[in-house]
Amino acid sequence: MSRSDWSKVAEKWHDPLRRVIAKYRNAELSTDEIRFVSESIPEVGNNAQFIQPPDHCLNITNQGACSCAMTERALFVQVRRGLYLVR
Repeated sequence: MSRSDWSKVAEKWHDPLRRVIAKYRNAELSTDEIRFVSESIPEVGNNAQFIQPPDHCLNITNQGACSCAMTERALFVQVRRGLYLVR
């Protein structure tokens, strides 16, 4: 997959993820906890492994990240490796 293809994948999950994690605002969640919460999104199901916190992060990013990454629309702030604050 190219960078733009991965960005499309990250974009696809942004709004459903935002809705599900809203109740965790200001909480710190591990990558595994975020993946577990992501599995509860009906349209995600077994594709939760494709939701990566850095793809939706304010202070770090992956190549092919969501357009929210590094912007005020970001869903997470990395506290330390594997731990994220829900915005």
